[in-house]
Amino acid sequence: MDQVQGSGVQHRGLLKHWVYLLPAKTFSLNKRLSLLFRLCIAITLVAIWGSAQALVIQTRVYPKIMFHCGMGLGFFNSPEATLAACNAVWGKTPTPKDPDSRRAVNLHPVPENLWSQIIVNGFIYGLFTDREHCSPYPAPGGCNISPNTGFVVFTNLICPKGFGAAHQFPGPQDVKNQKVICLKQTYIPPPCDDCGKGNPILPGGGQKLQIETDYTSASGSLQFKRTYRSTTGTFSSAAASGGLIDHNIPAKRYPGCYAGLYQNGNKLESHCFPYVS
Repeated sequence: MDQVQGSGVQHRGLLKHWVYLLPAKTFSLNKRLSLLFRLCIAITLVAIWGSAQALVIQTRVYPKIMFHCGMGLGFFNSPEATLAACNAVWGKTPTPKDPDSRRAVNLHPVPENLWSQIIVNGFIYGLFTDREHCSPYPAPGGCNISPNTGFVVFTNLICPKGFGAAHQFPGPQDVKNQKVICLKQTYIPPPCDDCGKGNPILPGGGQKLQIETDYTSASGSLQFKRTYRSTTGTFSSAAASGGLIDHNIPAKRYPGCYAGLYQNGNKLESHCFPYVS
């Protein structure tokens, strides 16, 4: 007979009932008991793994919009600055021996008959230019414009180091009107409250490890902890890793952007990337 206690039900014959759910012709009694034991172990391990898995902190920022012309000159802050820098390489200035000149002019959207126009974060992905050729010959000389035969100025989305590009919104994307953000996922291991000795010192390497709890919700299900490690000499936490809190500088407030670095050619430059609202 089953015994009922509180909200749970304890079955005297439950083990026997589960064992005999397996067909006797296929599994002997000993084999059925062995399978049931293995099932219980697997369920226990899954439960332990689920409760101890790492915390994942996502930091989402908007990329920096920059431009380039594919000539290895790096990125520029505007299409006009890109045009001027790339003309210095692609263009031609007149000389006494060769008085002809050449430059790219007239930045304009991609003609639909040449290239499907794509918008990335509100900016046209490729801007075409016309080629201007000037010559003093035949006299009196003059210039002519060849449409869409200059170089192309491309839009580039720059993410800070440690971030990758991701779609801003889930689900199907409009390939001609893309919304892209920069995403970093920080994996925070579960707190280790009793993994050392002596306030506490990790026996393996002598590292001092001290965990401080800054906040615990009423239910106890949400906690903010920071961990001091003598190898770095600072506290670290999920919030600090996400760029929200700096425990090492008292009373410092972060602006509404992520101070990050990005590679621009052979230079490492800095930018404050706005957080995705």
